This record gives sequence, C-alpha cells and structure tokens, in this order.
Amino acid sequence: MRRGLLARTLFETLRDTGEPLAPKDALALVASRVPPNKQELSHNASGFPRYETYLRWVSTWGSAIGWMAKRGGWSITEAGVEALAESAGDEFVSELTRRYRLHRKQTQQKQPGYGDPRWAEVVKALGCVEAGGGRPMAISRPSPGSPRNQSGSSWGL
Repeated sequence: MRRGLLARTLFETLRDTGEPLAPKDALALVASRVPPNKQELSHNASGFPRYETYLRWVSTWGSAIGWMAKRGGWSITEAGVEALAESAGDEFVSELTRRYRLHRKQTQQKQPGYGDPRWAEVVKALGCVEAGGGRPMAISRPSPGSPRNQSGSSWGL
C-alpha cells in the first residue's frame, strides 16, 4: 500500500478544495488523483477497499492531532497546511504517525489505572472493599440457559 502517497494526497485534496467534503467525496477525489492499485482495491475482512479504510484511519489521526477537522465534513486546518508545506513525500505520513502516537501516549497517561475509562468504576468499587475481608468468589459470565437470581438477571457478570 502506498501509505505516504495516499495520506499526502488526502490532505492535498482537502487543501485544494478549500471547503469541507463529505468523507465519500474526499475518498473519491483521492482515488481520481491517485488511482488505487490492485492491493489497495482489495477488500479487507470488513468488506471495504483497503485504501478507503486506511484513509479513514488517516483522517482519525489527522483530526486527533489538529491537522484536520471533521465537523460538517472533512477539512484541513492551518496546522495541516503547514505540515504539508514542511514535509516532503513520505516524511508527511511519518510525521503524522509520530505525532498521533505521541498524542495517544499522552492521552493514555492522563487516565489513572487502566487505559479503558470503564475500569474506573471497578477500581472505585474495589476501594470500598477492606483488604483481606470476605472470602474469594469466582465470577464468570453466564452461559446461555444459566439460572437467574431473584432480580431476574443471570448469575455472574
């Protein structure tokens, strides 16, 4: 897959149009500028062309680091225009990837404990339990046809 060429072409397309584009329109314009090769046109496990899936990920990364906006369609920001001007060829996608990884690492570090925010509720509940109190209990997911407790829900989690 020509990752650098596809990513750069997406941002150049957004810059050149000067207005927000519906994602499908942005993808079609990229494909008209850089016709996808056989591998890029092949479908992934989700049934979508690989180049489209890749460009949608690029849009997520670009949005996360402030190089593009996604409200009312996809559009490039001033920071994205500057990044295009400062990075030639594959340097553009390398910088995009580097900045996204840094952004993601910083975001994950802000969350105490586990990366998934749903764990906060579990950690809070465990804080209410005295250390060494009670006896261990096995907790498992209910299987189909499991007995139900008095509240009507399946036993387990």
